[in-house]
Amino acid sequence: MTDTSQPGTSTDPPTPDDVLWNRIRAGDEQALGELFDRYADDVHAFAFRRTASWAIAEDVVQTTFVSTWQRLMRRDPGPLRGESARGWLLVVAGNECRNHFRAVQRLKALVQRVSAPADAPDPAADVARRLDDERRMSEVRRALAKLPAHERDTRSSWWSGPA
Repeated sequence: MTDTSQPGTSTDPPTPDDVLWNRIRAGDEQALGELFDRYADDVHAFAFRRTASWAIAEDVVQTTFVSTWQRLMRRDPGPLRGESARGWLLVVAGNECRNHFRAVQRLKALVQRVSAPADAPDPAADVARRLDDERRMSEVRRALAKLPAHERDTRSSWWSGPA
């Protein structure tokens, strides 16, 4: 008898969340992958609605599942309450969204505290001035190189000033 099923398809019913949860608690990374495949889109949609950014929502999905794994490995929260891990994952995602916004606020406050005063000189002008100085110094050195040695020494001494 030949297997006619398509690769990647299964007729088996999906593993219940509580079974996956217990497998994750036992350290089964594949179970976490199954949970990710099942709920990553829901977590992403939830995070996108909270953040209005696809990129931030993707980061929230990642941190939600990483922190879920870390929490389950660090301390056992016990069996899953209810039949679905979706609610638990969305609570974690909501916390991750709040963490993101708090981090943004801290960064803004830090930038305001350490930002240059309004009357600070433009660093680009300083760079342009330095480049111009270097160009002029190269021209002077080329001109000095064309002078006889005794005149070059005299002019270099004059330019350098008293020792």
